[in-house]
Amino acid sequence: LLTAMARAGRTVLMVTHERDVSAYVDRVITLADGRVAGQVAGTRRDASGGAHA
Repeated sequence: LLTAMARAGRTVLMVTHERDVSAYVDRVITLADGRVAGQVAGTRRDASGGAHA
C-alpha cells in the first residue's frame, strides 16, 4: 500500500517506534518531549529491496 501511494505521488505521514521502517522512507523526524529533536534522510527502498536514487 505504501509503495503504491508513493508511486502515485502521495505524501504519507507515519508514526512508529519501529526503526526498520526507516528503510522505506525519504525522511525521519525524531521527536523528544513533543518537539523535533532531529531529522535525517531515510534510505527509501522499493518492494524488492533496491534503493532509490
